[in-house]
Amino acid sequence: LQQQLKLQQLKLQQLKLQQLKLQQLKLQQRLKLQQQLKLQQQLKLQQLKLQQLKLQQLKLQQLKLQQLKLQRLKLQRLKLQKRLRLQQQLKTNQDFQILVRLQA
Repeated sequence: LQQQLKLQQLKLQQLKLQQLKLQQLKLQQRLKLQQQLKLQQQLKLQQLKLQQLKLQQLKLQQLKLQQLKLQRLKLQRLKLQKRLRLQQQLKTNQDFQILVRLQA
């Protein structure tokens, strides 16, 4: 009878051990899942940061383009101012020549 009792106790201990192993496996599985989720979140975050960088790059390109347009407009203005000065100078010269002819 004592041997049977010991045998039953041993079986019970084995069952408890198996139960503990199963719990450990479940915990390991849960941990792996959490790590996987964390990695996925990190990946999404990195993708978002990359998108932000691309957007900033586009904004920078847009600014450079606007700068170029502004430079072109300034250059056009300078050319127009020069042409206007030349026309005024030419008119002054023509007026002077007319005045000289009238006096002659």
